[in-house]
Amino acid sequence: MADLIIYSYEEKTGKPERRIFEITCERPGVKPEETVFLDDIEKSVVEARKFGIHAILFQETAQAIADVEACLQAYA
Repeated sequence: MADLIIYSYEEKTGKPERRIFEITCERPGVKPEETVFLDDIEKSVVEARKFGIHAILFQETAQAIADVEACLQAYA
């Protein structure tokens, strides 16, 4: 179900630290602007956006699905 899993405890870093977003892009070889991040913690979303990732704040399921779909369509 996943090609890559990054465990923050193994990396000794985690959200909202910039390094976890760097690792998340480096390992699969993607650019931040090619990445969509969904989280329910506003600080993590803000930091992901600062790094250049398309970040969405989860508030409820229907909103999250719509926001992710809109993001993917915008960059398809």
